Amino acid sequence: MTTTTDTIQNTETIERRRTAGRLVRFLAAAVVAATLALAFGTQPSGAINPNQTSAQGVLTVQASWYGGVNDFWARQFASWGWRYTPPALSWYNAATGWMYQTPCGATMANNGFYCSTNHRIYLDANYMQALINSRGDYAAAGFIAHEYGHAIARLIGYGYSNPGGEYLADCLAGMSTRWGYLTGRMVGSDYNEFRGWLSSRATSATHGTGANRAAWFDFGYSQYNVNQCARALPSSARSAAKAASVTSPQTGLRGPGQPAPQMGYRGP
Repeated sequence: MTTTTDTIQNTETIERRRTAGRLVRFLAAAVVAATLALAFGTQPSGAINPNQTSAQGVLTVQASWYGGVNDFWARQFASWGWRYTPPALSWYNAATGWMYQTPCGATMANNGFYCSTNHRIYLDANYMQALINSRGDYAAAGFIAHEYGHAIARLIGYGYSNPGGEYLADCLAGMSTRWGYLTGRMVGSDYNEFRGWLSSRATSATHGTGANRAAWFDFGYSQYNVNQCARALPSSARSAAKAASVTSPQTGLRGPGQPAPQMGYRGP
């Protein structure tokens, strides 16, 4: 016969075991959560790999790192057997009055441009930082890739027209962005950070429409071919190109499946 004392003791033993079991399960879950946080918490889904929070950091990735825009074009020119001379890069900051008078005219606030006269890209540091803060690091990185696109067009020998020259630069930026994904340098929603900025651009005589700019960016990403991007220019602007056929050796690569919202798009 079981006494009341035995019953109480047994009940307490069972409860202690249940409590210990719950504690073990809780601690195990905490360890798993901490492990996941270490693995993924430091890598935002929409950030350059690794995440960049400063304008200088973004420029360093694009100009110096594997998977950046300069790395992409250096490899392309080498595959074509051509000499590649990367554009020089200069910061200015309109917010503090730190401006330049360049061979192509004065620098402007909230802007950046490629000057073909001295083969140099000028970037407003304050504006690049604002793009990072408001849209993400690849918004600024894509802007830089666009300016590289102008430099590449000049090196290939393309002429310039409005707005075709801008669409071409957007298309070439799409190509280097795809290289970024293929190398793992671009991750998550990086693609849309710059594409969203393009789409938001107001219509102008020099740069065309935001919708068209985004479309040409999509086209460059999906086609991955300089000749296809050159369709943005009238034939007269293409006639001075150094080679009749300038194609990427990576044309057969499919690239990532999701970063581009219009992967099936066949061109503007």
